[in-house]
Amino acid sequence: MPLCFFFIVLVSSGFAKSEAFLPRWLHACSLFRKRPKLQGRVASSPALLGELGRLLTSPEDKSSRLPLPADGTEFLKAVDILDGPSSIPAVIQENTWENFCRLRRLKIDAEFKVKQSF
Repeated sequence: MPLCFFFIVLVSSGFAKSEAFLPRWLHACSLFRKRPKLQGRVASSPALLGELGRLLTSPEDKSSRLPLPADGTEFLKAVDILDGPSSIPAVIQENTWENFCRLRRLKIDAEFKVKQSF
């Protein structure tokens, strides 16, 4: 998902209404790029990448159809910690943070789908 779309979401949500918008924007971009590393068997298995992407984007269905190795469950826990309420910066409102996390999860899912196809 292009960052210009993310910029539109931030502007429309009231994130850009102060004078200190640019430093906040740069901070938000660095948070958007931040994600845990995926290592081990999971990174090389197309089926497991697809399953991780599905689990990331469907918060209501957390039951895995495939047995996930420890690397996969650690990755999901690390993403949950990144998206948790303790990680919200003081300059971002809670509803903006929820949209931000949803977009980041969709981007990670899209990256997994690209890796799946190779």
